[in-house]
Amino acid sequence: MVSDGTPSLHGVEWEEIDGRSARATLEHAGVTESVVFRFDDEHRITRVTTERYRQEDNTHVSWTGYFCGYEERHGILIPTEAAVEWNSPDGDLPYWRATIEEITYRTT
Repeated sequence: MVSDGTPSLHGVEWEEIDGRSARATLEHAGVTESVVFRFDDEHRITRVTTERYRQEDNTHVSWTGYFCGYEERHGILIPTEAAVEWNSPDGDLPYWRATIEEITYRTT
Protein backbone atom coordinates (compact mmCIF):
# COMPACT_ATOMS: atom_id res chain seq x y z
CA MET A 1 0.00 0.00 0.00
CA VAL A 2 1.12 3.54 -0.65
CA SER A 3 0.64 6.24 1.98
CA ASP A 4 -2.92 7.14 0.88
CA GLY A 5 -4.07 3.51 1.11
CA THR A 6 -4.05 2.86 -2.64
CA PRO A 7 -2.80 -0.66 -3.47
CA SER A 8 0.60 -0.64 -5.19
CA LEU A 9 2.46 -3.46 -6.90
CA HIS A 10 5.93 -2.89 -8.36
CA GLY A 11 5.32 0.86 -8.45
CA VAL A 12 1.89 0.64 -10.08
CA GLU A 13 -0.86 2.39 -8.15
CA TRP A 14 -4.39 1.03 -8.65
CA GLU A 15 -7.58 3.06 -8.27
CA GLU A 16 -11.04 1.50 -8.47
CA ILE A 17 -13.30 3.44 -10.85
CA ASP A 18 -16.37 1.22 -10.50
CA GLY A 19 -17.15 -2.48 -10.07
CA ARG A 20 -15.74 -3.29 -13.52
CA SER A 21 -13.00 -0.72 -14.07
CA ALA A 22 -9.71 0.29 -12.48
CA ARG A 23 -6.99 2.81 -13.32
CA ALA A 24 -3.34 1.77 -13.11
CA THR A 25 -0.84 4.62 -12.79
CA LEU A 26 2.93 4.35 -13.02
CA GLU A 27 5.49 7.09 -12.54
CA HIS A 28 9.04 6.75 -13.84
CA ALA A 29 11.76 9.34 -14.40
CA GLY A 30 9.30 12.21 -13.89
CA VAL A 31 6.75 10.86 -16.37
CA THR A 32 3.35 9.63 -15.17
CA GLU A 33 1.09 7.44 -17.31
CA SER A 34 -2.28 5.84 -16.60
CA VAL A 35 -4.25 3.04 -18.23
CA VAL A 36 -7.89 2.19 -17.50
CA PHE A 37 -8.64 -1.54 -17.41
CA ARG A 38 -12.19 -2.83 -17.99
CA PHE A 39 -13.12 -6.32 -16.66
CA ASP A 40 -15.91 -8.80 -17.43
CA ASP A 41 -18.01 -10.83 -14.95
CA GLU A 42 -15.17 -13.35 -14.59
CA HIS A 43 -12.58 -10.61 -13.83
CA ARG A 44 -10.83 -10.98 -17.19
CA ILE A 45 -9.49 -7.89 -18.92
CA THR A 46 -11.70 -7.03 -21.90
CA ARG A 47 -10.49 -3.54 -22.75
CA VAL A 48 -7.76 -1.03 -21.89
CA THR A 49 -7.80 2.68 -22.70
CA THR A 50 -5.21 5.42 -22.41
CA GLU A 51 -3.90 8.52 -24.13
CA ARG A 52 -0.94 7.69 -26.39
CA TYR A 53 1.53 9.77 -28.33
CA ARG A 54 0.85 9.49 -32.06
CA GLN A 55 3.96 10.20 -34.11
CA GLU A 56 2.08 10.72 -37.39
CA ASP A 57 0.54 13.98 -36.22
CA ASN A 58 2.63 14.75 -33.08
CA THR A 59 -0.39 14.62 -30.74
CA HIS A 60 -1.80 12.53 -27.91
CA VAL A 61 -4.83 10.51 -28.98
CA SER A 62 -7.13 8.11 -27.15
CA TRP A 63 -6.10 4.50 -27.69
CA THR A 64 -8.08 1.32 -26.96
CA GLY A 65 -7.01 -2.32 -26.79
CA TYR A 66 -9.54 -5.17 -26.80
CA PHE A 67 -8.88 -8.67 -25.45
CA CYS A 68 -10.98 -11.84 -25.78
CA GLY A 69 -10.87 -15.57 -26.46
CA TYR A 70 -9.41 -16.41 -23.07
CA GLU A 71 -7.89 -19.89 -22.83
CA GLU A 72 -5.79 -21.66 -20.25
CA ARG A 73 -2.26 -22.29 -21.49
CA HIS A 74 0.24 -24.06 -19.24
CA GLY A 75 -1.97 -23.27 -16.25
CA ILE A 76 -2.28 -19.55 -17.01
CA LEU A 77 -5.45 -17.92 -18.37
CA ILE A 78 -4.53 -15.62 -21.30
CA PRO A 79 -6.43 -13.74 -23.99
CA THR A 80 -5.81 -15.42 -27.36
CA GLU A 81 -7.22 -12.55 -29.44
CA ALA A 82 -6.40 -8.85 -29.26
CA ALA A 83 -6.97 -5.71 -31.31
CA VAL A 84 -5.85 -2.10 -30.87
CA GLU A 85 -7.18 1.13 -32.35
CA TRP A 86 -6.65 4.88 -32.21
CA ASN A 87 -9.79 6.77 -31.16
CA SER A 88 -10.16 10.22 -32.71
CA PRO A 89 -13.07 12.60 -33.26
CA ASP A 90 -12.99 11.53 -36.93
CA GLY A 91 -13.55 7.89 -35.98
CA ASP A 92 -11.64 4.85 -34.81
CA LEU A 93 -8.55 3.75 -36.73
CA PRO A 94 -7.71 0.04 -36.21
CA TYR A 95 -3.97 -0.58 -36.55
CA TRP A 96 -3.08 -3.91 -34.93
CA ARG A 97 -4.67 -7.28 -34.19
CA ALA A 98 -3.34 -10.68 -33.26
CA THR A 99 -4.33 -14.23 -32.49
CA ILE A 100 -2.17 -16.25 -30.11
CA GLU A 101 -1.71 -19.75 -31.45
CA GLU A 102 1.18 -20.96 -29.31
CA ILE A 103 2.89 -19.89 -26.10
CA THR A 104 6.43 -20.76 -25.05
CA TYR A 105 7.65 -19.83 -21.58
CA ARG A 106 11.24 -19.34 -20.53
CA THR A 107 11.84 -20.43 -16.98
CA THR A 108 15.31 -18.94 -16.56
